[in-house]
Amino acid sequence: MKEFAKIREVKNKSYIESRAGEWANFPLYFTEMLVPPLMFFIKWYYILLVVYLLNVLWGFFSDKFLNLKITHFVYLVNRFRWIVFIVCGVFYLSKGMYVESLLSFIYPFITVIFAFFNFKNNYRKIVQNFENLTYNVK
Repeated sequence: MKEFAKIREVKNKSYIESRAGEWANFPLYFTEMLVPPLMFFIKWYYILLVVYLLNVLWGFFSDKFLNLKITHFVYLVNRFRWIVFIVCGVFYLSKGMYVESLLSFIYPFITVIFAFFNFKNNYRKIVQNFENLTYNVK
């Protein structure tokens, strides 16, 4: 029985850390499915600039407002993001939009780079706050 409790504890910790990482960079995570299709209508450099700036601004208050339900919902929706990346990349390639095609294919890696260069990332504090919310620690 102790083994099951230990497994459950490890899974909960992994889940909380994953959702905290998504919440710390929520604009990046939320826009993963939006950016590739938007590149058809708006220049790619405007989109990337706005997404990066939104992520930096988000860092200033991401630890003040926490919602595990929103991150879980976006996690469920973003399971299909790879389909969007591939379909948009192939579409842009067929239209001769080579830069947009390349950016569509590598956008997940771009978001990782943007997250790395977010100087106002409150990941550790968010993990602690999510644990407090999950385990009802006052």
